[in-house]
Amino acid sequence: MARTDSIISRFPAFFRSEDRLNNLYRLVEVFGAQVDIAEEDLIKVMRSHWVNTANNEGSKGFDTDEKGDLDGIFALYVEALGGTSLLKQQARRQGADGIEDDVLYRDRIMGLIKVLRSGASTKVGIIAIVAANLGIVGDSEAAKIARNTIRVEEFLPESAPTQPFELALFENFQVENPNYVDITPQVKINVTPSLGNPIVDLTLTNLKTGISARYPGTLQAGDELKFLTNGMALLNGNPVTLTGATPYLQPGFSEMRIEGGFGMPAGYFDQNQWDFALFQQTQVNSPGIFDQNNWDQAVFSDGSPILDVEVSMTRFTPGTFMVRIPWDIPGYTEVLDNLADKPREKIGYIVEKVKAAGTFATVAYEKYFTEVQEHQVELTLQDKMPLENHEMEEANFTVDSITTPYPGGLNHDLSDSLTLSGVFDMTSFDSLNTFA
Repeated sequence: MARTDSIISRFPAFFRSEDRLNNLYRLVEVFGAQVDIAEEDLIKVMRSHWVNTANNEGSKGFDTDEKGDLDGIFALYVEALGGTSLLKQQARRQGADGIEDDVLYRDRIMGLIKVLRSGASTKVGIIAIVAANLGIVGDSEAAKIARNTIRVEEFLPESAPTQPFELALFENFQVENPNYVDITPQVKINVTPSLGNPIVDLTLTNLKTGISARYPGTLQAGDELKFLTNGMALLNGNPVTLTGATPYLQPGFSEMRIEGGFGMPAGYFDQNQWDFALFQQTQVNSPGIFDQNNWDQAVFSDGSPILDVEVSMTRFTPGTFMVRIPWDIPGYTEVLDNLADKPREKIGYIVEKVKAAGTFATVAYEKYFTEVQEHQVELTLQDKMPLENHEMEEANFTVDSITTPYPGGLNHDLSDSLTLSGVFDMTSFDSLNTFA
């Protein structure tokens, strides 16, 4: 009507009539209505080119031939990636419910476009793409926590072959770092069981960088000291403190050395007396004895290997990465097994599409199995004392009725006992005593 009135207003006054049933008005109305429809269609075309204004009215689903405007925009981005059903709109409702569906669909499209504009080949981009295809979209706190559980591990790290050495103290040895970057190795040092005197202040030094780590303690025969990659150390499996941290290795070969001193066995002091020191007295004509000293026992190494050393490290493969995804992400993955397109199975294809050219990618799902166990332990102590010599006592420790319930109603009945016997005390009595 508005377009028809606008056309009539342009005619001379005697053609104008308030009677909308006359032939002129009805003729102009036919053309005016078509112009109104054409204008509305043009506006729809203009709005359909923008994600913020397009709708998905008339869509039968992204995977059907009858797509809506939002489907058409989404297809420009997602068809080449092979998006999952958690990104696509499958069953749009009618009326106001359909408008609500379009709002959620529009948010997913905007999120995908944002990722692609920022670069989908980056670590952050790959995580965002993978998360979106698992249904993790938006900037809510729950979505952020869920996205943070997905990790990209670069260079596909694996254990390099262990490099073994048999060394004496102060003996140089060469360690190879096969990587193109600096790396901190793990160094395990086993002291030979035939060691006589203990080793004190054992120090591991990288002669190339000058960096060293020292264990300010004593190593006995058969001890194992392990320098860890995180700067800590273990002595026979127990944490100990280091002075400094495990020296890192530069690419290629690095020369290293293990230093230390020999300590005295416990309880030995001033065992050896050195030969008298004879000095020439320059002020007088006759030689004399100036000093007689008792020294702590001096121990010298004959250069024989006393340390078994193993150097192990991680080896990286350039141009590779792994996407690690938890199998269970609370609030998101519960519906995946019920979807026909199995989104988990498509993640590998999607990562292959967005990764940088010339790189190798793999996808790994992680699932952790846990169970809760309740243990009940009963401990009883039985004392037995012979009446004649009163020299032997026997202690019986019995652990009874250990029941371990498992999910599903499966129970395991366990029983065990520990018996300790020996001479705990030696007592003589001058008079007869009766014990209850």
